[in-house]
Amino acid sequence: MTQKGFGSRRGFWISLLIPLYFGLVSAGYRLSHASIVQDDQRLHLVWLQQWLDPQLFQNDLIAQYYQSIQPIGFRAFYWMAAQLSIEPMTLAAMLPLILALMSSIFLYRVTFRLLPHPLAPLLTVLIFNQNIWCKDDLVSASPRSFAYLLLILFLDSVIQLKEGLGRTDSNSANRHSLANRLPGLNEDSSVFQSPPKLGNLGGSPAFWCLSVLILQGLFYPQIMLVSLGVLWLQLLPWRHGRVSLSRDRSRYLLAVVGLVLTGIILLFFSGNASTFGEIFSAAQMRSMPEFQPGGRRAYFGVNPLQFWFGGASGLRLPLFPPILWTAIGLPLVLNRKGRIASALQPEIKILAQMMIASVGLFGLAHLTFPLLYLPSRYTFYSSRVVMSIAAGITLTFLIDRCWKWVSRLRQAGLLHPHDRIMIAFVVLFAIVAVIVPAIPPLFLSNQGWIIAEETNLYSFLANQPKTSMIASLSPITDNIPAFSRRSVLFSPELALPYHSGFYQAMQQRINDIVQAQYSSDASNVKRTIEKYKINLWIIASTSFDSDYLLKQPWFMNRSMRSNVLQAVAQFQPGKPPILQTLSQQCTIFSENSDTVIDAQCVVRLLSATERDVGIHNP
Repeated sequence: MTQKGFGSRRGFWISLLIPLYFGLVSAGYRLSHASIVQDDQRLHLVWLQQWLDPQLFQNDLIAQYYQSIQPIGFRAFYWMAAQLSIEPMTLAAMLPLILALMSSIFLYRVTFRLLPHPLAPLLTVLIFNQNIWCKDDLVSASPRSFAYLLLILFLDSVIQLKEGLGRTDSNSANRHSLANRLPGLNEDSSVFQSPPKLGNLGGSPAFWCLSVLILQGLFYPQIMLVSLGVLWLQLLPWRHGRVSLSRDRSRYLLAVVGLVLTGIILLFFSGNASTFGEIFSAAQMRSMPEFQPGGRRAYFGVNPLQFWFGGASGLRLPLFPPILWTAIGLPLVLNRKGRIASALQPEIKILAQMMIASVGLFGLAHLTFPLLYLPSRYTFYSSRVVMSIAAGITLTFLIDRCWKWVSRLRQAGLLHPHDRIMIAFVVLFAIVAVIVPAIPPLFLSNQGWIIAEETNLYSFLANQPKTSMIASLSPITDNIPAFSRRSVLFSPELALPYHSGFYQAMQQRINDIVQAQYSSDASNVKRTIEKYKINLWIIASTSFDSDYLLKQPWFMNRSMRSNVLQAVAQFQPGKPPILQTLSQQCTIFSENSDTVIDAQCVVRLLSATERDVGIHNP
């Protein structure tokens, strides 16, 4: 590792090839399919197409709900793109690559500031991208896609907040002296210049820090609370083996201003979402099947291991790539002597502060659940950022030690065959650790892509009037808004059980449709169609089997289970449901197991029957 062979500027450009590779492969996979959508985009992005075509999703309760719960910054971002005629789903195809590139650029800078060695930031960017591209959050282009970048930007801004005055100059001198001690590093090779001098709260680093904090609140409020926790932990530096109070008054002002800004944003966000009712209380959730094992959002009743480490309630620490867990060796590096350990900057403590803040909020979210929403949101993103940096630094230390060991043996002529075998094994392991996570089928399979199968059905629905309302008890309704851009009365995926007003409306709709589909009472069917202005009714070929509903977990694990059982009990031999009787006359499309019925045709036939009955029975 000579200075000539590997400079930090070269390492920086090499590091950008990593997100470029993952991003272009993912975008290519997305663009190679005509009908494809990412799982979370069905909830967060589909409705935003209304900004380009106001006729879509008119008077759609589901669209109104999902737009209302989106962070204001996220909505503003896509709204501005829409004003430039950029379609939300088109933007979502390339946005993950852009976010990954920006995250990698600043992650490289953050790591280089903590350890001014060219290998550490390169390894950090590699491990970070291996992790985020094998999950479904970044590629969703939803609010949580911005979490990584905003956390890294916050770390970058806080690292510039030096304790006291004049640290920037001394840090620059220290960096210059490191050029003589670390291979591959010299003053000219640094990609980023030393951070600007901070004198008071009006200085640019403090302003930048508060700006990032506001952006976090506008895009993903949970990470804003983590960052606020870090600002307050900065007031309690560790000196001489014990906690002390910071002597920098600007830090106290920064923490207080951050607290005020956080409070304002959270109050605004909660008030905006409350238009659909308050969030169910913990006691209510505990009694709801939706939050039990098998439910829409299992939280209570799961085994302790799953509760504390997985799902919505757990720490959700990263498991892939396994090399990420070398991060736990960072404390050993800090306690070692040598050129790598001595080159670590004092700001390395921010990694511990971020994890303390994350775990603290994780515990607080459990104690106040569901006031702070899901506990896992406070550790999921911060752990991936912190562990990537820690792993990059730890691996740099290990590689440096191995390099010194091999150099010593080679110079002394003591490099035996078994040593060469060990070296070859380590090199092979390194190659596998780089190549395996980059295999497209491996990381693409974990990104949550949904490819349309009933393409003819979706095309047919897309050609119906844009104001059409579609009802069905089939899970196919999950994908109709995404693939056909038409409204559905409800769907298993879209009926989130959090805000009471919204979910009670969804339950009422589900109950009404269940009762109507299996009813032999003509007035009940007609009343339901007219109540919800239903235009199309999709019926699966097995819908009228007596055990159809009993085989649908999303029905049986919801609060309206008793209504489902009541509907099943309506089946009477020799007296088929109205929709089954009229389905042949009113079918307008049929493919495989799905039949589309013209609901208005049903109403007309029922009305004609009522008139005939009235004529014959004056």
